[in-house]
Amino acid sequence: NCLPVRQALLVALDREAVRQVAGGEFAGDFADGFISPTIAADYAPNKVLDGVQPTGNPDAAKALLEQAKTACPDVYAKATGEGLVYDHPDTPTWAKNAAVWIESMKKAGIVLKSNPIEPGKYYSVVMDEALQGDISRGGWAADWLNSSTVLPELFGEGGFNISQNKKDPAYAVYKALMDDALAQTDRAAQAELWKKAN
Repeated sequence: NCLPVRQALLVALDREAVRQVAGGEFAGDFADGFISPTIAADYAPNKVLDGVQPTGNPDAAKALLEQAKTACPDVYAKATGEGLVYDHPDTPTWAKNAAVWIESMKKAGIVLKSNPIEPGKYYSVVMDEALQGDISRGGWAADWLNSSTVLPELFGEGGFNISQNKKDPAYAVYKALMDDALAQTDRAAQAELWKKAN
């Protein structure tokens, strides 16, 4: 629940190494948001967080952690001390992925602990706020070419909200934007709302 720590995680991650574990360039391009360019009507390029680089940026992550020292000292202490828990399926591929995450974070001064979960139980664990670790991952793809099948599912009432963001003070504004988009019957106007939400 600490924005500078979340940003430090993103900036520290060696995304190219994660992509290599997933199959290299065949795994796809780096995302700049949650709406894929394949949903052309709803997609607009987004600016990623300053400091994000394909191979990670430990120095930028360390600067963000400095902000966290005063913004949220308890989360900073956990991230740099006892460590954050990274949930992942217990498979050889995800073990490699976790190793990349752990090494990336280590370079930035963040302690990350691997939490392998039996693959068949993974989503039942990470969807339960009481069982979920500090960092969880999930996969999602559009059911059809409308972001109504993506953003509400990932960050709203749709049922796959592993981000547990409903307690965030900014959530009400975001939820209102999603509700407006879902109620919009003009497809072009709806697309503009999805771009804003993304």
